[in-house]
Amino acid sequence: RRTASSALAAGASNTDPTAAERMLRKAFPLTGPHGTLQLEQSLRLLEKFELVCQGDDYADPECTATNAEALQYARARAVVKGLTWSLGESLQAHGRQRTIERLIV
Repeated sequence: RRTASSALAAGASNTDPTAAERMLRKAFPLTGPHGTLQLEQSLRLLEKFELVCQGDDYADPECTATNAEALQYARARAVVKGLTWSLGESLQAHGRQRTIERLIV
């Protein structure tokens, strides 16, 4: 009998992904569809640097605030990853100001 977890493990040794792996990759892609991987990685790195420099206020029981700057980088990365349109194409077609407006809306 093959369980879902064994199906995932079995797929790891083969070159063909299992149905469960294909479904998970579709639902939670590692990269955005518009070539934003470098930008996503840079924002994640900035978030990590912020936590290293100022600390994770959330983990500190003495402080009830969160590291707002790190949270902003995380939010920006989530926005970039979830875009349904290309940043590069928008910059070329509409310019910087209009692209920023599209991001804000």
